Amino acid sequence: MILSLFGIDNPLILPEMNKKHSITICLGSSCYTRGNDVNLEIIKNFLQVNGLKDQIDFRGHLCENSCSRGPMIKIDGTIYYEVTSSQIEKILLDTLLPSGKTVVSL
Repeated sequence: MILSLFGIDNPLILPEMNKKHSITICLGSSCYTRGNDVNLEIIKNFLQVNGLKDQIDFRGHLCENSCSRGPMIKIDGTIYYEVTSSQIEKILLDTLLPSGKTVVSL
């Protein structure tokens, strides 16, 4: 395999493979009860099914001080407000998977 010849962790060769995405999900009582309880499970399943668990820094916070605009999720610094379970998979697809990659639908 070519990657093993050059070293996969060499940032000059394949910098996009070393990039680690970050997801922060608000788990405060308002966001959690308004939909992040379901969004949390959808995200965990999406990462597992698409083999992304090791490429994502996935964290929960108790409150992001955006209670009136929740449920709130932050991906790579972009904040998404009022995220519903019907929106979360599209957000994950658009932000975490490179175009053209085969996707396993949830």
